Amino acid sequence: MDYVLKNPVTVGKRTLYEIHTHAPVLNDLCAVGTTPTGSALADRKLLASLTGESELIIGAISAKDWAYIAPLLSNIWNEFFTPEGEDAQGEAQAGSVPPEN
Repeated sequence: MDYVLKNPVTVGKRTLYEIHTHAPVLNDLCAVGTTPTGSALADRKLLASLTGESELIIGAISAKDWAYIAPLLSNIWNEFFTPEGEDAQGEAQAGSVPPEN
């Protein structure tokens, strides 16, 4: 995910102008720990892990920017919990092949 902040964030001497994430891996999910998914805290932890930025600077992102980032982050959450070939509700997508047993 790549996103240019409409309102750059400065914390200390660090200014964040853009969000760039790596492809999500299990360690990113583990960085969230026992924080309930679907919470702003879990989103902050996940985005910090995906970007390598501190939770402090991620937490300072404006609400207006967050309105654009949150749906993109939701898609990343779905990558962890939705098997390939299914939609977020667990329904097989047209043309998908079910996994072999």
